[in-house]
Amino acid sequence: MQIMIKLGDPLWRKIGTRRLSLEFQEDHITMAKALQYLRERYPQVRDDLDPERNLRSDSVPYNLFVDHRKISWDDIDQTIINDGDKLALFLLVVGG
Repeated sequence: MQIMIKLGDPLWRKIGTRRLSLEFQEDHITMAKALQYLRERYPQVRDDLDPERNLRSDSVPYNLFVDHRKISWDDIDQTIINDGDKLALFLLVVGG
């Protein structure tokens, strides 16, 4: 199975690319497993993608999307990702 991941700032700067293509042996995985894989493969983003940190009220959580459908950090263990899905991970930007 292959999935595409689009990364926003500061994730892409820490990893060095805006887009990643990841392959897994399984037919489908959970969002939690995809995030864990990123945390293990790219230790420089381990804290950024820590579920506990993103669920705390005193932190700004990353926005998670699967094929343009917003995913809550509370639902990452139940969110199934299938072959060909596109994930997006980014911080909400507010400007003026």
